[in-house]
Amino acid sequence: MPTQVMVSYAADPSAVYLRLTDQYELVQRMEEELNKSVVSPATPAGFRGLETGQLCAALFEGRWYRGDVRTVEDSHYVIHFIDWGNSERVPPTGVTQLPASLQDVPPQAVLAVLPWRPAGPGGDWSDAQWEGLAALNGQPLTASVTGTEPSVRVALFNADGKSVLSVMADSVRTAGGPETQTQTQEWTVPPQVELEVDRKHVVVPCAMVHPQLVSAQVRDLALYRAYQAIVEQLQTAANAESPLSAVPPEGCPVLVNCPGPLGDGPAWRRAVVQGRHGDRAVVRLLDWGRLETAGLAQLRRLPPHLCETPSIGVQFGLFGVPESACPEDQLRFFREKLIGKEFLLERVESSDARTQARLHLLSDTNSFCFNDKMLGRVSDAARVARPAALSAVSAVSPPTVASPQKRCRLGSESNAGRPPLLSDLANPSLRPGDTHPFLLGQVLGPGRFLGGPLTDENTAAVDRLEEELREAMTGQTAPLPIRQPPQAGQLVAVRGVEDAGAAGWARGAVADPFGPQALVRLLDMGRQERVALDRLYQLPDQVSRLPPTSLLLAFRGSERWSAEQRQRAEEVLRGDGSGEEQVLDLTVVSVGSAGAAVLVTCPQLEVC
Repeated sequence: MPTQVMVSYAADPSAVYLRLTDQYELVQRMEEELNKSVVSPATPAGFRGLETGQLCAALFEGRWYRGDVRTVEDSHYVIHFIDWGNSERVPPTGVTQLPASLQDVPPQAVLAVLPWRPAGPGGDWSDAQWEGLAALNGQPLTASVTGTEPSVRVALFNADGKSVLSVMADSVRTAGGPETQTQTQEWTVPPQVELEVDRKHVVVPCAMVHPQLVSAQVRDLALYRAYQAIVEQLQTAANAESPLSAVPPEGCPVLVNCPGPLGDGPAWRRAVVQGRHGDRAVVRLLDWGRLETAGLAQLRRLPPHLCETPSIGVQFGLFGVPESACPEDQLRFFREKLIGKEFLLERVESSDARTQARLHLLSDTNSFCFNDKMLGRVSDAARVARPAALSAVSAVSPPTVASPQKRCRLGSESNAGRPPLLSDLANPSLRPGDTHPFLLGQVLGPGRFLGGPLTDENTAAVDRLEEELREAMTGQTAPLPIRQPPQAGQLVAVRGVEDAGAAGWARGAVADPFGPQALVRLLDMGRQERVALDRLYQLPDQVSRLPPTSLLLAFRGSERWSAEQRQRAEEVLRGDGSGEEQVLDLTVVSVGSAGAAVLVTCPQLEVC
């Protein structure tokens, strides 16, 4: 449905923040209330320890706005202004508590992607593109959502009903720029099989992101035979084509070389481009219905004659099973029972946007409805878990009440699509006053560094983590790439980490998501690395809850050190330069969540 919007901020000509036109007055009222309620611009006592993902009020160009913390640096916060879309560096004196009345209002600026490519030299955005984008600020536009994966994609139209990208493309051509792809280009894409309500289809599921997003291949005899007839032609066609020189625009049909969704070897398969992920294309396999990422070497043009055969990949939701019916560890069990087996699919009429279906196992000895089995097992697990949880709670004396910011941040966990964050985790069991040897990692700044306690508990946790991470990432279920740019503090699995013990996989938390490479803190390796976005994957549930074994540490009072004291501390932290691992005895002063630094002192360092 077309929606009236305004551009509130533009990161670049392909990524804009939109706000509903009819919410303009709401934002004005919130900002007026906020600026009246902030008595003093000084940070209240006790509000300096902001954590990644926490809501706050932040000062920008003399006024207060709602925001959340994207990154925490030595002397500044990077605040994302949730009703506008821009992110700015703000000193501690420019943040304060967000009034409770403004914490439950959803962010008013939504990031949307336009199918628009750089037209300037060297792959940069041209001046004409930037000028065309600047002209959109504050102008009423009409938006139509064209997709939601891997990110929200829209078509924008001006008051004359003309595509904004067409207007911008005209200005680029007038300015002498190269021809630019806009969303108006049409591609010849294979027709997709329709799941009919009045008949049953044979399907083989190949992926389940959650119960409302299942991908499968239709195996109805006539359709499947037609697909099998072109499989060899796909390989021949790919051998005759040259690799692509750039990521194709959204909607472009391609051939992609990738392993089969059910474990068979690499082969050329039909796909359509859904977007881009760094320098890789995000594609949907047309004959399997699932998403993959691919580099340019894996892509070829799909000849038109191979688009005549209908695609047999489908996506649907399991009727009656909510998206959030069970946590990730239970989903893994259900995936093993679902993927690769033949089912009869029965489409159910529903008002949901996604096709809803029941699945009945095709078996001579054990036929059942998968939907009913899944719901029954989830209900049984909930009944068993609830009394255990209640007895555990009753054994703990009085529960603590979280601060308004904490309640707001944790409350968003129930929202669909919220990724796990570093600030959700607890630090290892460290008590103020205890002294332990710490294995030092990377030095991040004066008095701030990464390191892990050399305790029996932490050493055992490292061994357990490596084993569980290796099993989770190299098991039968293929790792899932993150399908949108990561947010600061997001927990991820990082592929191809040097000296990682879990088959090259490591847990990470995104410290800085901006740019072509994200800065990721490796939670169990004592360092940070710049990582290409195509190496980031969703972290399985069974390892996302374990505390980090390498911590962010800070010397107490280091912000008041003189230049000589900072130099002395850096010499102690960096050692003699021999390359040998440094171990220091540190005394714990205070411990917060995993997103905040553990304050320590060092008996071996006089400045502490």
